[in-house]
Amino acid sequence: MNPSPTPIIEVRDLHLAFGPQRVFEGLNLEVMPGEVLTLIGGSGCGKSVLLKTILRLLTWQSGTVVVDGEDISDYREDQMLSVRRKVGMVFQNGALFDSLTVFENLAYPLRERGCDDDAVLAARASEVLEMVGLPGIEHKMPAQLSGGMRKRVALARAVAEAPKVLLYDEPTTGLDPINVRRISELILDLNRRLQITSLCVTHDLPSAYMISDRMAMVAERRIIEVAKTDELRHSDNPVVRDFLTAMDSATARASGIPPLPAPEPRRP
Repeated sequence: MNPSPTPIIEVRDLHLAFGPQRVFEGLNLEVMPGEVLTLIGGSGCGKSVLLKTILRLLTWQSGTVVVDGEDISDYREDQMLSVRRKVGMVFQNGALFDSLTVFENLAYPLRERGCDDDAVLAARASEVLEMVGLPGIEHKMPAQLSGGMRKRVALARAVAEAPKVLLYDEPTTGLDPINVRRISELILDLNRRLQITSLCVTHDLPSAYMISDRMAMVAERRIIEVAKTDELRHSDNPVVRDFLTAMDSATARASGIPPLPAPEPRRP
């Protein structure tokens, strides 16, 4: 029997608070190599905070965070540079530099790593734009792009450094259904084509169901359940069931399509 793979991201007994506001109390999570794992949960439960913690953009009071075999819990900022090169992030608003062209946005992280060969930068920009279905827009400014195009450029910038892991913070927020599906398909395509691991935060359940190998629910300052997507949809945990039913109903109201009946819980 083959041994179980080592998690590429492991969070153990994480405790994090902002002053008196406790965000996590003993949170545990493992993300396995090559999978797409989606974090779900109510607004303000700490999903985006967890992504920033994995990048050590935030510090915590106790617990351990391991990224690709490195315990980063006590890393200094200079030690985190090499870790962050292995972990790309797609921010909710895209976080493009409005004063730079698409090419300069894509070249920026590569220049930060010391690449100053314009031919190499141009070739890489062309390659990643092709990956996200936007060839030939290097000269455009972000203001000239639609919301969906900006999201795809942000995704292209995240993969430009060839990371092992991609973190997505609400990648489909503010997009119409066609672009939601396009971004969801891109997440799956890049995950398979580049053989990377993806950890995604989203409130969009149809997108989550489409892209996820596993889903994890954040509630009560911890992960209360992690399971394969179909298993989570049939969870016997009342907190999970109530959340999914409410979100399915909200999605149905927004689309005008009657919601699916609540799935039956798993049977022993």
